[in-house]
Amino acid sequence: MTADALDPALWTTGLVCLWTAVILRCPYAVRHPAQRGLWLAVATAALAMTLTTSLGSFFPESALGLAGNLTGMVSAGAVLGFVITIVGGRRLHTWACGTVAAAALALTVLGITSGAHLSYGTITEIPPTATAYRLLLIGTHLAVNAACVAVCWRYGRGPSRSPLALGLRLFGIGTVLAELYWLRLFAGLFTTSDALLQYQPTLMSLHGILRAAAVLVPTAVAVRRAAADVRTIWRLWPLWRELVDAVPHVALGRPRPRLHEILWPRAPWKLLAYRKVVETRDAILVLHGHAGPAVTAAARDTVAAAALPAERTEATLLACVLREARRARLAGLPPAGPHPPEPLGTGLGNGSLDDERTFLLRLAESYATPPALTFAPPRSLPREEDRRDERRQCA
Repeated sequence: MTADALDPALWTTGLVCLWTAVILRCPYAVRHPAQRGLWLAVATAALAMTLTTSLGSFFPESALGLAGNLTGMVSAGAVLGFVITIVGGRRLHTWACGTVAAAALALTVLGITSGAHLSYGTITEIPPTATAYRLLLIGTHLAVNAACVAVCWRYGRGPSRSPLALGLRLFGIGTVLAELYWLRLFAGLFTTSDALLQYQPTLMSLHGILRAAAVLVPTAVAVRRAAADVRTIWRLWPLWRELVDAVPHVALGRPRPRLHEILWPRAPWKLLAYRKVVETRDAILVLHGHAGPAVTAAARDTVAAAALPAERTEATLLACVLREARRARLAGLPPAGPHPPEPLGTGLGNGSLDDERTFLLRLAESYATPPALTFAPPRSLPREEDRRDERRQCA
């Protein structure tokens, strides 16, 4: 296979994906020994593809051919180590390393002494040493890939959406494509038909893309979680800022501009998002005591008149109550009564942190909608403390 026979765009895409995965996951592989085998498999696969087709103008073809095949053997050994790690057979690591090392040594001897790696054709057209060279190379890859596909199928199938299961599926599909590639080369030892030769570069390129995707699954999950945390901080900030103005003691730090919280965070985004949720919830609990039954009743009438969707009703009701409670707190008025009114917002404290986050984000949106912005309970309605004063005077 030469560079002229390849689809340049697809091959380049595969190489870029592989090297991107290698670079991004390198720090993680250094810190976690269990991930080194998988990372090494992808790194050596990227190196083998690079040596095979991308450096032909800088080095002799004979040296690149042998170097690429030896790197491929190392990649096969890394895949075998990955398989052994998954199935829990740590005692087999030494045997596997010894087997791959012996195969690589035999490949080197055959390649250097007889130039077997330069011989192409069927077994009736190439010398016995070339036949042994190709059978050893192809057989090793076929055996290792078959074991890898079996393990990925066993541990990656099913409805699980975990990153590990997804990574195994992607890696297994990529390995299937590599297996088809080597099966075609094996068939080439017995037939001169080139019917499938045109698909070889495509198989290897897609194999690289899928293996790179498998390695990058944890990175993609981390990026998605970070994006969700940033989105939470950004969307919750206006409501959080309004409530913290009225209840400053719930904030663990001095409020900062919205953009600063994202671009120059004082803590990891995950922790900042968690703090925004907790501080907003605490402020709601404090402010809720400043809204008496009359305010809640007026808020219910306002929400009912707005004819909002059912999923928006509760958040909008609480938004109206909070706006009035915030005004009362900033005006220096005492709480509405000795006992807090009936709590609003079943999304607070009754579920997981994700449930609270979802409810508070809906509340932040409702807080800026017309029903909440224009809400103003009738001032003629007496507050509970005013009723108590009147009863004392009458007594």
